[in-house]
Amino acid sequence: MGIAHRGPSGHSPPARQTGVTLVETLVTLVSTSVGLLGIAALHLLTTANYQEASERLRATALATAMLEQIRANDDAFRRHLYDVDFNGAADRSTGAGQQIDRWRASVSETLSPARGLVTKTAIISDPGASRITIIVRWSRFHQPTNQNAPFRQVTLESAI
Repeated sequence: MGIAHRGPSGHSPPARQTGVTLVETLVTLVSTSVGLLGIAALHLLTTANYQEASERLRATALATAMLEQIRANDDAFRRHLYDVDFNGAADRSTGAGQQIDRWRASVSETLSPARGLVTKTAIISDPGASRITIIVRWSRFHQPTNQNAPFRQVTLESAI
């Protein structure tokens, strides 16, 4: 049996309290909240980067598909039947013009709002060779009516 120590007044000393104080609880709550906000911000950034990478992948696939169609119809390419700018109309009376219209429709459906451009330039070192440039451009913020909105672009160049 132990001997109880008593203070000068004859009473036992107060028992030591256990647990956490209000200040400790608040510090823990604030630090946890900051950590959760950081995780949420990282999630938003990752989602935005994934979306941009996905859009670029789709735009590259669309440009590659158009390049394959042009290579299959080399004669029309050399006669400049594929040359159109972003706002120009393709000659629908030709097979090349119809391909461009279908391709542009596919570009618009896949990356709305988007536009496609196909150009041909001669390669100076080899007058018989040509270089083709295919550009797919789309608005990042999906503002089809604002022509000055920031845009993304994929450019595919190839010698034919």
